[in-house]
Amino acid sequence: MQRMLFAGALGAVVLSMGVVRQSSLEQRLESLEFNGRRAPAPDPALQEEVARLETELAALRAELVEAQAGDALTEALDARIAAVGAALGDALQLMTRQEQRLGEVGQHVESLQTAAATQDRLVALERGVEQRWTGLAATVEATALLAQSTQARVERAAPSVEMLWDRTVGPTVQLAGDTTVGSGVLLESRQVADGSYETLVLTCWHVVRDIQADGRAADAAVPVAVYAPDGSKRLTGAHVIAANTDIDACLLRLDETEPVPNGASLPTRARLAAANVFDPIIAVGCPLGNDPIPTLGNVSATHHQVDGHPFWMISAPTYIGNSGGGIFGADDRCLLGLFSKIYTHGALRPVIVPPWGSLRRSSRSTTGWRSATSRPSKSCRPGSCSSCRGAEGASWSAPPRGWRRRSERAIMRA
Repeated sequence: MQRMLFAGALGAVVLSMGVVRQSSLEQRLESLEFNGRRAPAPDPALQEEVARLETELAALRAELVEAQAGDALTEALDARIAAVGAALGDALQLMTRQEQRLGEVGQHVESLQTAAATQDRLVALERGVEQRWTGLAATVEATALLAQSTQARVERAAPSVEMLWDRTVGPTVQLAGDTTVGSGVLLESRQVADGSYETLVLTCWHVVRDIQADGRAADAAVPVAVYAPDGSKRLTGAHVIAANTDIDACLLRLDETEPVPNGASLPTRARLAAANVFDPIIAVGCPLGNDPIPTLGNVSATHHQVDGHPFWMISAPTYIGNSGGGIFGADDRCLLGLFSKIYTHGALRPVIVPPWGSLRRSSRSTTGWRSATSRPSKSCRPGSCSSCRGAEGASWSAPPRGWRRRSERAIMRA
C-alpha cells in the first residue's frame, strides 16, 4: 500500500512539474510572438534566444512525453501492485486454510497418539488379565486337587455310613439255591456297544456248583438277591460266563441291561503289592442266609499257602455263607479279594472259629479261566471232597493241634 501511495505521489509531482514548465513556455512563446509582431526586424540575439527557446521547448516537450510515458508506467505499476496485492491476499487465505488444516492434522495426530497409547494400555491390561487368569486357573486347579486330596483323606479317616454301605455292602449279593447259600460281589456296570449295560458278578466256583447241584441245569440262571440301602431286596438271575475250578473262581453276568447303583472297584496291582500285615479290612458276606453283614479286621498274613496256592489270612469274623463275599480295603474300599476259608476246632463235632479265615487276593488277570458248562455229579458236603478238605500233603502253615481246615476254597480273578 505504501509503494502504491509513493508511486502515485511521484507521478503527481512529475505531472505538476511538466504542467508548470509547459505553462511557462507557452507564456514565453506568447511574449515572443507579441514582440515579433511589434518589431519585425530580426535580431540575431533574439533569434539565438528563440532558437534556444525552441530547443528548450523541444526538450520540454520530450520531457512532457516522457512524463506522460511515466504516467502510463505508473498506471501499469499500480495495476501490477494491485494484482500482487490480490495474489498476496489469496496466498494469505491459502496460508490460513493450511494453518487450519495443520491444526486439524495435529489434533488427529494427537488423537492417534492417544489411541495408540490406549491400545498399548489395553494390550498391557489384556496381558495382565491373562497372567492373572492363568495364575487364578492354576490356583483353582491346585485348590481342587487339594480339596480332592483332603476329601480323600477325610473319607479314609472318617468315611460316612452311606459311603461305606455304597462301596462295600451295596455291591454284595446273595446267591442261593434250594439248600445252598453263598455270597457274591457285583462289579461296576459298564456300557457295551449297543448302549446297554453289563454287570459282572464274582463269586466262588463251589458256590455256583452247589447251587447247580440242587437240581438246576448247568445253563440255568443262578438266583441272585440284590439289596437296597433301606433293607429291601430284589431277585434277579445271572448266568455263568467263565470259571476256573483250579482256583475255585467263577464269573457271572447279571441278567439285566440297566446299570446297578453300587458296584465294587477293583484295585491296581500296585495297590495289592503294597498290602501288608495289620492293614485294616472290611469283610462283607451273607452268613447263614442273612442279608449282607460287614465285619472289621486286619490282614494277618499275606503268604499263606493252601494246596500250592497263595492266600491271605484275615482276622475279621466270618461264618458259613461268607464264601464268595468281598474283602475290602478299609481305607480305599477297593475289592482286595474274595473270602475263601474258615477254620474249625475239633474232629468229631468241629466248632467254627469265626475270626480265623483266609482269602485269595484280587487280580486283574483272566489267565486260566474256562467256559463253565460242566455239572458236578453230586452235591458236595463239607469235608467230603478235596475242595472242602484241601489237597492232602499241601504245604501250608498248620494251625495249633486239634484245629483243621473246613470251607470251600474261593479265589477271585477279575
